Order: sequence, then structure tokens, then C-alpha cells
Amino acid sequence: MTNESIERFLEYDSDEDEIVGGAESDSEPDEITDDFHHDESSSDSEDNQTLASLQARTSNLLKAFELPTRLYGANRYKWSGETPQFSGRTPRRNIILHPPGNKGPAKQISTCLEAWSLFFDEDVLGRIVSFTNAEITLQRQYYNSDRQNYDLDEGPGNVRPSCTRDTLISEIKALIGLYYLSGVLKTNAVTVKELFDNDTGTPYFRATMSGSRFEFLTKCLRFDDKNT
Repeated sequence: MTNESIERFLEYDSDEDEIVGGAESDSEPDEITDDFHHDESSSDSEDNQTLASLQARTSNLLKAFELPTRLYGANRYKWSGETPQFSGRTPRRNIILHPPGNKGPAKQISTCLEAWSLFFDEDVLGRIVSFTNAEITLQRQYYNSDRQNYDLDEGPGNVRPSCTRDTLISEIKALIGLYYLSGVLKTNAVTVKELFDNDTGTPYFRATMSGSRFEFLTKCLRFDDKNT
């Protein structure tokens, strides 16, 4: 390649650079710089408007209601709506010095009957039987005989109904058990006749005692001495 060819090549190369540079310089003013900033500010304003509307909706939904100083529950029971005042020291009445759990004879219980027997032991049941039999003796004279008396020497009414006999501890336990069963079955509005009915009654009642005996024991049941 001669020197002239090299010079022409270099001149041609520099001309292309000027053209490309000029094109780039010409295209620079065409960049939309202002429009880009304008779009960014508009999007920010839209976001701010959306956030403001969301906060307005939330403030309308969430309203703090003041708690009244007095609240009334069932049967007009009054509750306080104010926070209790704490002095920072636990009252003496709320300090528990003994460990929780059963104590004494109650530690050994394992059944409901054993727990019940702690309240109704043999001594308590014996007193109930004694006081109840005393009332039975008084009530027995008001009951006429339900059987024919063949002994002419005895006046009528000396043979009393079997439902008026004296009771025992075992029978008192059975009577209290029927009371519990009546509560479980919610038969407080059911008459004694319906409880002991052969068709609509409860078999447990008829298997324990007769209806007349149940009524008589309920009438004569006593837990203390009437004379004191």
C-alpha cells in the first residue's frame, strides 16, 4: 500500500468519526429528559392520592369507642369499665401459702362416690336416718290401713301401709341417688306419678322403690331435730 493510499484511508476514517459524532451530538437534544421527570412526579402524586384515600377509608372503619364506666350484665349485675388501681403490692388475702390439691382424707379418693362419702359419711347418714324416722313416727298415724285387719281385738287402722315403715341408711342413699338422677334427667317439671309410670316413667325409679314410698320419704326427710 502506498503512502497516498494510507493517507486517503486515514482521511476517510476521520470523516466517518465526524459524521458519527455529529449524529450523536445531533441526537442529544432529542432526549426526553423533561418528560421523564414529569412522568415520575405524576406517578408519585398518584401514589400519594391512593395512600391518602386508603388512609381515609381506614380511619372511617376503625373508630375507637370509649368504654363506659359501668356495664350491666344479667340480672342487672354491675361491672366496672375502669382499669383497677394496683398499688404494686399483692393483698394479703390473695397470697396463697399452702400448695394446691386435696388434703387429709381427700388425698386418697379416686371415685365420685368416695368424694361424696366425705360429706355424707356414716355419722351424718345415721343422723339423717334418726331424724327422718322420728318424723315417720309422727306421720304414720295419719295413714289409714291399706290391708284388711282380721284381728277383731285391734281397732281399724292399726296395720299401717308398708310405705310408712322406718327407713335405713341404704334406703336414704338410694333416695338421694334418685334425686341426683332426677336432676341429671331434668325432670323437675315431671310429676312423681309420671316418673314411676310403667309406660312413660324411668325404670331406675321403679326398680329402686315404689312411688308412694318415694313421696313418703321425701315428705318425712329431715336433716336435724325438730325439737331443737
